[in-house]
Amino acid sequence: MENANPSLDQIVNHTEQALYTLYSDPNLTNKESAHKWLLEIQKLPQAWQVCWRLMQNEKAPEVQFFGASLLHYKITKYWSELPENQYEQLKSEIIRYVITFCNGTRIVLTRLCIALSAFAIQTMPRHWPNVVRDFVKIFEEASNMQRADLRPILLEVITVLPEEFRSSDFMSSRRVELRHELQSSVPVVVEVLASALMSETSVKLQALRCLISWVQFGITLSDVDVLETSILSCLKDDELFDTAIDVLVEITTCPESYKEPTYVRKYIKRAVEMGETLKTALLCNDGDKAVGLCRFLVALGETHSKILLSGSTPEDQQISTIFVSLILDCTNCPGYYPADEQCSEMTFTFWCSFQDEFEYAEPDVAAQYKQNYGSFYIGLTQVLLKKAQYPPDSEWSGYNAEEREQFRCYRQDVADTMMHTYRLLREQCLNILHQKLSQALSDSETSWQVIESILYLIQSVSGYVEATEDTYLPAILAMFPKIPSHHLVSQTALLMIGSYCDWLKCHPVLLKSVIPVLLDSISDVTLTSAATQALRDICQECSHDLDRDSLIAIVNKCQIALNSSTLKDREQIRCMECLGHVLAIQPVTDIMSSLERIVTPHILFLAELATTQPSTPLKQKVYIEVQLFTILFKCLDPEDLGGKQHPVYLVLEKVFSSLAELGEKWIDDAEIVQIVCLCLERAIDTVRENMGGLVQNIAKYLADLHTKTPRSCVLDTAVMVLGMYAKESQHQKVMVSFYEKMTLATLELLGKDFSNNPDVIQSFMHFLSRAIRSNPLIMFGTNNLHNSCFQCALTALTRPENHTVKACCGFFVAFIRCYESQEKVRETLTHSGQYLVNQILQGVGGCVPRYHMDSLAEILMALNANCVTLLSTWLQDLLRVEDYPSKLVTLKQKQQFTSSVLRERVHKRRLKEVVKEFSLMCRGMHGTAYAAATY
Repeated sequence: MENANPSLDQIVNHTEQALYTLYSDPNLTNKESAHKWLLEIQKLPQAWQVCWRLMQNEKAPEVQFFGASLLHYKITKYWSELPENQYEQLKSEIIRYVITFCNGTRIVLTRLCIALSAFAIQTMPRHWPNVVRDFVKIFEEASNMQRADLRPILLEVITVLPEEFRSSDFMSSRRVELRHELQSSVPVVVEVLASALMSETSVKLQALRCLISWVQFGITLSDVDVLETSILSCLKDDELFDTAIDVLVEITTCPESYKEPTYVRKYIKRAVEMGETLKTALLCNDGDKAVGLCRFLVALGETHSKILLSGSTPEDQQISTIFVSLILDCTNCPGYYPADEQCSEMTFTFWCSFQDEFEYAEPDVAAQYKQNYGSFYIGLTQVLLKKAQYPPDSEWSGYNAEEREQFRCYRQDVADTMMHTYRLLREQCLNILHQKLSQALSDSETSWQVIESILYLIQSVSGYVEATEDTYLPAILAMFPKIPSHHLVSQTALLMIGSYCDWLKCHPVLLKSVIPVLLDSISDVTLTSAATQALRDICQECSHDLDRDSLIAIVNKCQIALNSSTLKDREQIRCMECLGHVLAIQPVTDIMSSLERIVTPHILFLAELATTQPSTPLKQKVYIEVQLFTILFKCLDPEDLGGKQHPVYLVLEKVFSSLAELGEKWIDDAEIVQIVCLCLERAIDTVRENMGGLVQNIAKYLADLHTKTPRSCVLDTAVMVLGMYAKESQHQKVMVSFYEKMTLATLELLGKDFSNNPDVIQSFMHFLSRAIRSNPLIMFGTNNLHNSCFQCALTALTRPENHTVKACCGFFVAFIRCYESQEKVRETLTHSGQYLVNQILQGVGGCVPRYHMDSLAEILMALNANCVTLLSTWLQDLLRVEDYPSKLVTLKQKQQFTSSVLRERVHKRRLKEVVKEFSLMCRGMHGTAYAAATY
């Protein structure tokens, strides 16, 4: 394989120098230059020889590693460069180097083993049949010759073989062939593993990792049944315990395992036999062992819940019952998450999936399941009440910020599990929670943590409590006056009330007693957040069911709160949201009188902010004040205007000049411009066609803002403006001018700096698409910008960002669909359509990532449906060029692709499959670029 010549020596020397620079030179410019060279060398044909030079004994380990990585890269990405008559020579050379490095640098040896496996994947079975059996023979002979045990290397090679298969990028027919060949090697692999699992600990560890790799490939439970005893024995060795658990999890949860229930039951029985070990680990606080066994139990139970439930004999049913009780023990493990226990959190997914089996079974079967296992969910309810509790104050104060956040997420998981429990137990669950709360409140010694956890779980099931429930919830609410005044308990109680807004809507008589509690709590700084959340939820759902006194009280309280200086930003926004909801149900005259009183101070403050020069301390005030109007515009939407002007229109009329001035003054701040645009969007979405004279002002303002500093958020708002008003004849002249200004400003920006504005490109494509769909005359009527827009989209089609390309393709589809109705579209496509198809074909051929293929197929479908004759000509003209769009596809394959594309004029999914398949052909075995060696 080696063929020394001066040019080769130069390449080797340059590569070595680049590696030293990459790892040692502090200069970033030099590092970048070295990195580029290392990427380039991988593409050169000489790299097949360079890699061996880099792996010579005298080279530094990092150089040898790159040489081995380079060999692997050439095999996987540039295999087509290698003539078949050199396969055998390459095979011998790789094996020789693998054996040579058996006592060398471990990381280089590993990389060589991966290269050998990659070579095997490329050549099996046509050039190298029975690969695994040959590996066994090769390394056995090498072991005898070197008088050394080379089984670790054999296991390494066998381990990465299925991994190389999974990472390979072959066509489907080739993958089927490879899978069949690897599948036929399974008995040999199992034989090797059986022997290795009888060896010393280090070899056992490698055998277990190898087994995981092959299970992930597709070994079945029956295939590895002979290894079961050996695997279980590994659990007794602390060094092997975690990996043995990994093996058990992989084996029992592999995709095909459900087809072998007999073997699954065997492992369920083995898991039950581990029960005493598990209980001892939980009691003795042996966290690692408890977590490992719990992980195995949960994975097995969650994957095979059907088999657990379908035991046909008393013995099977008894084993299943014991199995479920062990998982409940894990859920009930001592300690508080995450400080001193990690098991309970893992079990939640099991309880949810197990309950799903009850829910989706036939009614009579579900009833039997509930009879057999319902008691476990009753027990689970008791356990969750304990696990949801905050730790004692002395422990909680020691939790750091990260632990508190983990505990918060854990409690959410507890709530989700409780929700599934309620779906099974229904009223029985509420009865338990009601009894627990009653007992806790009647016992003066009960800690606040217990009461809070009960309220928290009552809150968690709110989404599934029937609206007709009138036994337990009224009784629970009646106990609220007895709740202790601890701030965390009160917060949870308020949030619980808010979570039952849908239920309260059906029991409006209780709203009269609930609202005063919420309003009073707004004044308590420790409860304001929870109170405003609960009030917001109730106002959103129950505003029509509130009596007049409650409505007035809410308006007055929220107005006072908004004018105070105690509310945090989110609390202010929630108060304004409440006002929007409760005002929206009142007569328009009442709305306006209330709005005058509520909004006037904010209108004045907004005007004051608009006259103040931007500064960092001022930014948050500006942002929140605009957001207050944004949320008001969203929520204040009366059902009956009674012929009067929309209240949002009247408010927007008063604040529009301030909003416009803020947008202009803060034009360099993307966040402020974005919230101003969002405020306008909310107003437009609410007022809709009743915007009247403000349409021209909004359009002029957006166009002026965009002309000064083009931004994607302004374009996004412009999309809504076009969509809402482009079809209305009274606004058409304004919309045409608006479209022209926005388009010219965007094209000017992209003409100066196209590559650094993917967000603007994406929004611009949406803007153009909306213009065409809303009213084609806006684009094709009086101006001639369509050609510039088309050329811009052509350039954007090669962008790497998926969403940008998708938006671009959406524009082309909308553009092409106007082929019949618009002369300008026909002219543009006649002149530039072939360039468009060229871009598509180059993208399919490998110039853009493969995840763009669906979007590119959409354009072909549009061309096929609207101008198939032109498309046929373009495809034939382009694809007859040699080595286009890839040298890896033949003329026959290109002709077949053309026929398939032209044939699929209706079935979009089929056309996408045709494009994807052709893209794979064009790319062959070439994938994305391999990064520089990581040592």
